[in-house]
Amino acid sequence: MERDSSPLSEKAAPPSDASTIRAVGHFAALLLTVLHREQVLDMREFADHLANFATITGETDPPARMAMAYWAGVLREAAHET
Repeated sequence: MERDSSPLSEKAAPPSDASTIRAVGHFAALLLTVLHREQVLDMREFADHLANFATITGETDPPARMAMAYWAGVLREAAHET
C-alpha cells in the first residue's frame, strides 16, 4: 500500500493562520496574474474591489479585514508592475 505524501494527508500538521493566509493570497495573485494577462480581469480593478470588501468585512471581522487589505495592497503593487 502506498503512503499518501500529499500535504492533505491525515498525518500532515494543519497550517497556521499566517501560512494559510499567505498560501491563499499567493494562489489569488497567481490566478489574477493569468486572468490579467489574458485580458479577462484587470488586476488593479480586482484589488480595488478587494480593498472595498475588506473595509466592509472589517465591521464584523477585523482579522479578515487585515488579511484582505494586505492582499489588496500586494495585488495593487503587482498590477503596477504589469
